[in-house]
Amino acid sequence: MSDKEKLNIILVPPDKKAINYLFDQIDSEFIKKVVAELNKTDFQSVDFKQVQEVIDLLMEGFSVRLMGLRPPSLFRARKGDRNISFESLNELWYPPKEFVGIGRLNKAKESVFYCSDDQNVALLEVRPIPGDKVTILQCIIKEDYHLRLLPIGIQQYLRSKQPEFEKVQFEDELLEHTFSKKEDFEKNRLIHDYFVSQLTKLVDSEKQFEYHPTVAMSINYLNPLNNIDGVLYPSVASKFKGKNIALKTEIADKFLLPIAAWEYLVEKEIEPLTYQCICLNSSNEIMKGKIIWE
Repeated sequence: MSDKEKLNIILVPPDKKAINYLFDQIDSEFIKKVVAELNKTDFQSVDFKQVQEVIDLLMEGFSVRLMGLRPPSLFRARKGDRNISFESLNELWYPPKEFVGIGRLNKAKESVFYCSDDQNVALLEVRPIPGDKVTILQCIIKEDYHLRLLPIGIQQYLRSKQPEFEKVQFEDELLEHTFSKKEDFEKNRLIHDYFVSQLTKLVDSEKQFEYHPTVAMSINYLNPLNNIDGVLYPSVASKFKGKNIALKTEIADKFLLPIAAWEYLVEKEIEPLTYQCICLNSSNEIMKGKIIWE
């Protein structure tokens, strides 16, 4: 008998006999109640399988437009010992499964390649403090490949960064024009907004159980059977000044080419989110999995 609490959510709408419901068989009020219950849930006290069932329910009718994206570069950062340089590319790649804990979009023992579209954002993602040595890896995308990414919260990011965004025609990630009923679009928006709130939540390292809703979401999107390369979402650590990407490991292995690396000593924090750093070393040559430092 499990000592975990139960989520106070009726998974099946009234008069329905199965979870496999059609999107038009629930209303916005039902979704609001589900989201409200999730928002007050102590995920440490609830079995993950229950969370997975509820998130699966929300995702049953959720729609979002995929983006084909080819960033100029992708960056990944890692803290390290001040007296030792990383010599193997594997040390800057995604970690082996046996060393992986719960992350924003991964279960424990399941690797995901987390990266950022900006070097400074990658630095902020490791939450540096003065005295830290941080190594940053730069990758480019091979050939003419465009990543197939699921954007969550990117419209909000663009609006905050670009005041003129409202005047710019942009692919609506919520597919508003595809819904014949305004009510259906509203339901889609409610589900989207909940996922955005969870992907942009700042989570303490000691409270990784708070990642459970987004981990449950990732199981649907980042599984090998899904034709999606990764999830694109705003960077929380940079206070939405950049974007993060969680890529499937097989996509990173196949399509990312590491081209450079830098070692930085974080000297001091000049102002919030701005650090003075000294470049200790650099490499423009990564061959056969080895980092050749200058």
